[in-house]
Amino acid sequence: MVAPVSAQQKNNRLLPRYLTVGKPDQAEGERRLAAWRAQGIAGEYYLSFDLEVLPRRGATRTVAGQWWGTQNSVGPLSRIHLQPPGEETKNERLLVQSGPQARIWRLRQGEAGPTLLPTEDWFKPIAGTTLAAFDLQMPFTYWNDWVYEGVTRVRGRAAHAFLLYPPEAVQTAHPELAGVRVFLDDQFEALLQATQLGADEQPVKTMTVLDLKRLNEQWIIKSVEVRDEVTRDKTRFVVNGAKLGLGFASGLFAPAELGTSVRAPADVESFD
Repeated sequence: MVAPVSAQQKNNRLLPRYLTVGKPDQAEGERRLAAWRAQGIAGEYYLSFDLEVLPRRGATRTVAGQWWGTQNSVGPLSRIHLQPPGEETKNERLLVQSGPQARIWRLRQGEAGPTLLPTEDWFKPIAGTTLAAFDLQMPFTYWNDWVYEGVTRVRGRAAHAFLLYPPEAVQTAHPELAGVRVFLDDQFEALLQATQLGADEQPVKTMTVLDLKRLNEQWIIKSVEVRDEVTRDKTRFVVNGAKLGLGFASGLFAPAELGTSVRAPADVESFD
């Protein structure tokens, strides 16, 4: 049963929509949230992927991508290369630091060096898709202000719902973002869906995990759909190859080295 609520409090803060009679056990929510935050691919890894751009109107296209991942003392750290089709002069590279101290650097073809993106630029589409750096980084994973809303079902699976509130820096840069509602799988404690919410709880963008792949005893995301709820345009992130248990030189994840060419590792396992 969903508790009846008004859309927002007087201070413009979204009210939670409790999914049970009475307030769900917040201690249980804290345990679930901590388990989700602790997840991730162990060690260093490489992914090859495509961004399938699926506009509501117009032609579809595919942006090829590469992803090198590691973990530092702050949290997950990813180097991402994007190559729009037939536009060799418009490739884009990102260095995405996730965790409580989230940061993003970007280097575009022809620029002298990488730029540390201000928070207001985290939400801008990248490489002509509906995907933004914010979606790759998922900083809401680590937001400290949250409410556990209880258990529901998403895509046929039992899921634990949370409403997470943006910190002051994000609120200042994007006052239209009132919160992010996430749903975590009851069995695997992994993300099933995340919806960015605007005023009056209007969905702005929804990220849905479509498929997982088991590789070397680890579950990794195989495909994710990101849907702009205003335009109805979609981008599908599809992993087509991976290699785990790698070891990279530390300089690979230095912002100053974003302009350096990097080869994909040999023997990448195809997901086709």
